[in-house]
Amino acid sequence: MRSTVLLGDIATIHDSKRVPLNSRQRAERKGEYPYYGASDVIDYVDDYLFDGDYVLSAEDGKNLRSRKTPIAYKASGKFWVNKHAHVVQGNESWINDYLTSFFRWLDVSQYITGAAQPTLHPQALLRIPIYWPGEMRAKESV
Repeated sequence: MRSTVLLGDIATIHDSKRVPLNSRQRAERKGEYPYYGASDVIDYVDDYLFDGDYVLSAEDGKNLRSRKTPIAYKASGKFWVNKHAHVVQGNESWINDYLTSFFRWLDVSQYITGAAQPTLHPQALLRIPIYWPGEMRAKESV
């Protein structure tokens, strides 16, 4: 039996920890840690904001509609994220894999606002229904 849960029931968004760096700042801070944007690594810097396993989901940009690249992907280890990707962490580690796969097929068009600059706001992201196997139980968000 399959049911649905809201993304906010099985994961937490850590967007408040993101810090954007412009290209000049990144040039001054070259290093070994990946610096992620909406679709992938865009640079490497000398420090990190996150350490662990997360799902990064595009927050804005044309790709939310065009889907030329995945809108969600896993990031693991130590890394930095700019303001163009949501930082999502499943309440259990395996949930990150599940969410990454789920987002591969999810049509997010009904959750996007903005015509010129499509945006997936964090509140909308938390309300996305996720297909959930019936025997699994979503844990309360911490």
